[in-house]
Order: sequence, then C-alpha cells, then structure tokens
Amino acid sequence: MAALFRQVRRRLAAIDDALTQGPLAPHWFWIVRGEILFDTQNYREAIAALGNLPHKKVRGLIYLAAAHAQAGELEVARSILAQASRLEPGVASSLTVAARPYANSSYPDYLLDGLRKAGRT
Repeated sequence: MAALFRQVRRRLAAIDDALTQGPLAPHWFWIVRGEILFDTQNYREAIAALGNLPHKKVRGLIYLAAAHAQAGELEVARSILAQASRLEPGVASSLTVAARPYANSSYPDYLLDGLRKAGRT
C-alpha cells in the first residue's frame, strides 16, 4: 500500500508541475487530478481540482457530484448531477465506472456510492 501512495504522490506532483507551466496545460489535467484525489478519498481536494475546469464536461461533473455527495453536500451534488444530465441526457454512472478499470475494485464503489447519494440510480 505504501508503494501505491508513493505512486499517487508522484502522479499528482507531475500533474501539479504541468498545471503551473501556464495556460497551455490541457484542461483535462484538472479532471485527472480530481479523479486521483477522489479515488484516494480526498473529496475536498477533488472538489477544488474539479472546480478549476474552465469548461464543464460530463465526466468531470460526475466526479464533482460524487465528491460533493461523499463530503456530505447532497444538495450541491444533486444540482451538479442534474447539470450533467442536461448536458448528456441519460448519462449512466455505470458507463463511467466501466470506462475506468482498477486493480483495486473498491475504487469504483466510492464513485457509485457518491452518485447514489446524489440521486443517480
């Protein structure tokens, strides 16, 4: 487990370094950073990272909603999930999880749990 945490810290450092290089860093770096933080249950930090997205994308909104739900902010989570549904009607949380396989299968459970709390079934 310690090796996994070292790996996560290195990846976050690389993303943070790229983000400090100026406005040329791809906006999706914020999504990746937010997902890493979410997956490590750092929900407040994930909210901050995902809140930096200049253009709201469904994938980022799904994680942002789940992070708010896991942080106990259910009304905010529901509002964000509704925004994602307006952008992509019928968006399915199961598709998001299926697109992100993990060696540790407990990670998708945090996402699904957060989305359930936010009102997605």
